Amino acid sequence: MNMGPFFLPFFYTFSTRLRGNPFSLLYLILFEWTIAISVLFFVQGYTFLQSLGFYLLSYLAFISIYEIGYFVNDIFSIRYEKVPRARLKNTNITSRLVILIIGVRLTVFAFITTVLDFWHEPRWTGIFIALVIIFSIHNLIRKEDLKPITFLGLASLRFFGPILSFISSETFHLLLPPFILCYLVYRFLSYLDSKDLLRIPSRADTRWKVNYYSIVTILNCFLSLYLDSLIPFLLSIYFLVLWSVAFVCFPSLNSKETFRSV
Repeated sequence: MNMGPFFLPFFYTFSTRLRGNPFSLLYLILFEWTIAISVLFFVQGYTFLQSLGFYLLSYLAFISIYEIGYFVNDIFSIRYEKVPRARLKNTNITSRLVILIIGVRLTVFAFITTVLDFWHEPRWTGIFIALVIIFSIHNLIRKEDLKPITFLGLASLRFFGPILSFISSETFHLLLPPFILCYLVYRFLSYLDSKDLLRIPSRADTRWKVNYYSIVTILNCFLSLYLDSLIPFLLSIYFLVLWSVAFVCFPSLNSKETFRSV
């Protein structure tokens, strides 16, 4: 395996987790990046260029640290998994290579933190301290049925980590309930299913996803009324529309494993 692209942040994620399934990259763009940028633009009131720039810089810093966790997982933690995914097979991993890959990411993180002037921003430093601790625990745990607990933390940080320092406390409080319903619970069920800790035979079918978000939309209607904000309702409608389009436009894929990982 060519290790050259692995030195650049995000390319390790793309090469080891996204490249095999184009829908995984599309999911990342539509279900994480687009929503986060929209929150900065529509909810927080930044200009579009500011929203895009802040998110790209913050995400690059975030994925730089997150990929170190991925790298450790693929070298060390995989040895203790019941059904390991050998993402680095046929690759000669040397100590020098490990130091270089980690060093590049720490340098990118430090540079972006300096550009954003976030060294003394408590939410920024807090997010990354939490990320390092939770990912370390996740990688060190050998009992697989405990990993879903740390996965909840990692999934939460994936969504909020790149934007938390750019949004107000009020925005965070409005986003948290629909985030749990639309993103966290869904990702949690997907993780359990992928690790054979909970079997949901029809989850790969987009019909299941449409049904899931239909129910979530009902709950988010209540949240919108309770919180006096359209954010929960609009967020769930966004997810519902995306999966409804997938269900209508890709009928041949509805019962296949294509969507199981997303």
